[in-house]
Amino acid sequence: MNPNIYLVLISCLVFGRCIHSTEYYVNAPTFNSGGGVQDVDNLGNNHSLGEAVVPTFRTSSHFSLSSGFINAIHIAHMDPNQDRLVYSQSIQAVEDNPINIKLTGNAAVTSFAVKDMPKHGKLTGDSPNLLYIPETNYYGADFFTFYGFANSERTEDAIVNINVINVNDPPSLTVVDGFFGSSEDQDTSINYDSIMKYVNMSDAEGGDLTLIINKIHTGLIYTEKPPHQDGRYRIEEGEALQWRPEKDQFGLIEAFSLVAFDGQMYSDESTFRISVDGIEDAPVLSNPIEDLERDENAEDIVLDISELFYDADGEEISYFVKDWSNKLLLMPVIDGTILKIELKENANGKSIIEIGGESNGQYIYDEFEVKVISKFDADPFIVNTYWRGSFEGVNEIEIAPPIRVWSFNSMENILKSELGNWKYAGEVEGPVLSESPLLTINENDWKKVYYTDGASVRIQNATSLDLIVPENKSGADWAKRNNAYTFVFDIRVQYGINQPLLNTSHGKEATKSELWINPFGAVGGQGSYSNLSAVQSGKWYRVAYVVDGENQLINYYVDENLKNSRIINNMIDGRHSIGTNVKVGYDQQVDNKSYELRRVVYYDYPLSRDQINFLGRMSFEEFNEENSRSLEGDETLIYLYRGEPEEGENPTIFMSTVESHVYWYIQTSANLFDWVDYRLIETTKVEDTEKNLRIGHASIDDALSGKHLFYRVRAVE
Repeated sequence: MNPNIYLVLISCLVFGRCIHSTEYYVNAPTFNSGGGVQDVDNLGNNHSLGEAVVPTFRTSSHFSLSSGFINAIHIAHMDPNQDRLVYSQSIQAVEDNPINIKLTGNAAVTSFAVKDMPKHGKLTGDSPNLLYIPETNYYGADFFTFYGFANSERTEDAIVNINVINVNDPPSLTVVDGFFGSSEDQDTSINYDSIMKYVNMSDAEGGDLTLIINKIHTGLIYTEKPPHQDGRYRIEEGEALQWRPEKDQFGLIEAFSLVAFDGQMYSDESTFRISVDGIEDAPVLSNPIEDLERDENAEDIVLDISELFYDADGEEISYFVKDWSNKLLLMPVIDGTILKIELKENANGKSIIEIGGESNGQYIYDEFEVKVISKFDADPFIVNTYWRGSFEGVNEIEIAPPIRVWSFNSMENILKSELGNWKYAGEVEGPVLSESPLLTINENDWKKVYYTDGASVRIQNATSLDLIVPENKSGADWAKRNNAYTFVFDIRVQYGINQPLLNTSHGKEATKSELWINPFGAVGGQGSYSNLSAVQSGKWYRVAYVVDGENQLINYYVDENLKNSRIINNMIDGRHSIGTNVKVGYDQQVDNKSYELRRVVYYDYPLSRDQINFLGRMSFEEFNEENSRSLEGDETLIYLYRGEPEEGENPTIFMSTVESHVYWYIQTSANLFDWVDYRLIETTKVEDTEKNLRIGHASIDDALSGKHLFYRVRAVE
C-alpha cells in the first residue's frame, strides 16, 4: 500500500474525517511538469505525486497540503505518534540534493535500525542521524521503514515518507563529428533530419527540446525565414538552412555551436563541425611588389617575397625569376623567398622584372619596375676587358685594343662617349679626353632617342649618328688610306624595314650605306647578302663588319658566325675606305628604319676569325637570355616590301615561320572581314638555325594598283 494513502486511510478510520477533493485541488503544473524518474503511485484524488512543484490548493480547516503531497497532518486534539514507541515522519527534499534525517521515538527507545531501504535513493550515516541522497534527476515519492529497541525489545515499524521536489535540469547535448558538407566555396544544406544523425540530446524531465544555433564560428547562415527574435537560428523539422564557408576554406571546419533548449534552460554549448572537400585553387597575387627607384651605384636590393603570392590550398609556393628587361642594368636572383636584385656598376635606366610562383603545377606572375637614376660624375664609364681579349682577368686571345667604344647603355655613357671618357675595367690610367665631340646625333636631344627599358638608343625615321674616328693613314700612305678596319654593333632590329647600319662617308657613293640588314634579317650590302633570318627580330646580336683592304675581302659576322663573305677589287681609296667621319643609320635611299644600339666599337684593323669568335662568345656571356641563342616564342611574320618601281621591282610578300607547314596562302581583304586566297607561297627551311625556321616570298604584280588591301597568310594543312 502506498504510504500516502496509508496516512489518509488512518485519518479516516481514527478520526472519522477524510480528505475530500472538494476541500483541496492541485493545479496543472506551471513549471517543467512531467519528465524525470517518477513513481506511479497516486494521491487519493488521482493527482500524480510530484505533479507540480508549486501547486495551487484550496485551504482546508483540518489539513494543509503542499507540493501535491500530504506533508504533515495537523490535528489539534491528537498526536498520531502518541501511542507509538518509534515515530513516523514525512520529509521534503529537493531533486539532486541530499537531506539530513533524524530518526525519533519514545524516550524508552535506545537505538534504531532501518528495515526497508528507499527505492529511489540511498541512506548513509549512523542511526539515528542519517543522510538521504536521492537518485540523480529523480523527483517524486520515496520512503523507508525502520524500527527501534526499547528495553532490549524490538518495537513496531515506523515509516519515513520522503517527497523529492522536482527541480528543472538543463538538457544535455553532444555532437558527433562526421557531417559531410559540400565542396569548397559551395553552400551546405542543413535540415533537421540530416543534422540529428550527428546530435545526441536529451532532457531529464522528458520535455520537448529545441535545437538552436547559438554561435556561428565561421562562414554564414542563410535561410528563407529570418532568425528568431533573439537573433539565433532554430533547426526545426520541415525547414532547411544553408551554411556557406569562408572563401577557400576546406577540411574539418568548426562551423557553429549548438545548444538544446527545454523552454527554460539551455544545455552546454557543443561545437558542430562540417567536413568540406577541398578543390584545387590557383595561387593568387596577394602582396604585389611596388615599383622601385634607386640611385646609380646604390646597394643591391633585397626583398622578402614570402607573401607575394597566396595559395588557398596551403601548398608551398616555389618562386623564380621568369624574365627581366635591360640585362645590362641589373640581375635578379631568388634564393627561397628572398629576392636579391644586383645592380650593375655605373649603370642606370629601367628594367621590368617578372617574378613567378609555382604551386602544385599552377603558375602565377607579378611584374614590377626598377628604375635606376643616373648620377652624373666625371669618372669614365667602364668597358669590359674582353674587348681587348681578356675575360675575367685571364688572357683568352690576343686582341689589340679598340680605338673607339661608343656606349649607349645609359644617358651618362652617351655623354661621356662624346668625349671618349671611358677606360677598361681595372685600368689605372685615366682616359684621354677629346676637345671636340666624338659622337653627335642629328636630333636636338639624346633624350628623344634614348630607350631606358632597353638601355639603348633607337635609330628610327631620319635619326642618324655621326662617329668620329682618327685618320690613321695619310701622306705617302694615301693609297692605303683607312681600308682596313672593323666595326662591331650590339644591335636589336625589327623586321619589315630596311636597316642601313654603316655609311663610311667616303668615296663616290658617300650617300649610300655599306652595311645593311634587309627586311628579313639578311646581312650584307650593295647587293650581296646572307641568307634570310640571319638576324631575327626582338633579340640582341653582335654584328661585325670586317674590311680587309690588303686581301680585298669583306666579311659579315653575326655573333661568332660568318654569314657572308665577298671579295672587292681595288679597295684603295674607294667607297670601303673611311674618312674621319662615319655615319650610323644614314642612307639617302631610306628614312624609315627601326633598330636599337647599345654600343658601337671601332678597331683600326680587320679582326681575325678567332678574334670574332671570342667576341661573339662574349656577347652571350653579356646578354644571356637576350642573346640570339635563346630564341623564344613561335611566330609567323609577314612583311610587304613595295620595291623600287624605277628599278623594275614588283611588290613582294615576305614571310617567316617556325611552324612546320611548307605551303601557305596569301589572303587579301578590303575590309578585314572577307578574305580571299590570292597566291601560294612555298617556304623552305633555314638549315643553320636552332629552330625549325622556314622562310618564303611571293611577288605581287597586280593587286596593289589603286587598291588598299590587307594581307595575311594561311597555312595549307
